[in-house]
Amino acid sequence: MEFLHKIVLIWQKIGLVQRALLVAVLLTAGAVGAVLIHWARTPDMRMLYQDLPAAEASKITEKISAKDIADELRDGGTTVYVPREQVYQLRLDLAKEGLPAGEQNGYKLFDDEKLGVSPFVQNINLKRALEDELAKSIQMIDGVAHARVHIVNPEQKLFASDQEQTTASVVLRLKPGYRLSGTNIAAITHLVSGSVKGLKSEAVTVIDSEGHLLSGTISRARPRTCSPRSWARAGPPSGSASWWT
Repeated sequence: MEFLHKIVLIWQKIGLVQRALLVAVLLTAGAVGAVLIHWARTPDMRMLYQDLPAAEASKITEKISAKDIADELRDGGTTVYVPREQVYQLRLDLAKEGLPAGEQNGYKLFDDEKLGVSPFVQNINLKRALEDELAKSIQMIDGVAHARVHIVNPEQKLFASDQEQTTASVVLRLKPGYRLSGTNIAAITHLVSGSVKGLKSEAVTVIDSEGHLLSGTISRARPRTCSPRSWARAGPPSGSASWWT
């Protein structure tokens, strides 16, 4: 009580301007304290998953909210952030529930296949599974954020001379700032052609998500070679130390 009485006496002795300054100082101190307390209580958010489809991001955030854990969606809802101390445990818990499942099911399509499925449906599922598995393999290449593979198998003809060629198309979405080299594109075309029976690497078309043709750069990037016979017959170009075209 004596302390409060002294405060009241001091308040009565000071002028109006001093009272206003004192109130302003107290309010400022209170606001700063509230901001510091709020900042201290805000968890350090770290990335849990990125480049998620909207459906998967929704499922993941629903599971996290059920555990009463804070989460944030960033990058247009494709990246999920959670408190730093929860990242690894959440990844383990979500992995037990099959999340994130990814858009490419691959050979998991056959896990739930019912008995009595027609050969036509089996062939379609086999092609879908192969496309998904190839897409997942391509996504392992540094710089590739997402990939889709489309394989076209022509109908079997009676005569081999009338048989059309198997073709494939690969659509890539690259990470920001990345650009694939001709060697990377050649590796993708050979990966796809080597995984599909009857498919030649020349029949594989690779484009990016912006509509740029990438497979056409392979031939321009690969140097032409010259056989020893043509070297001996024609000789090196004048004024050149080596034979490159």
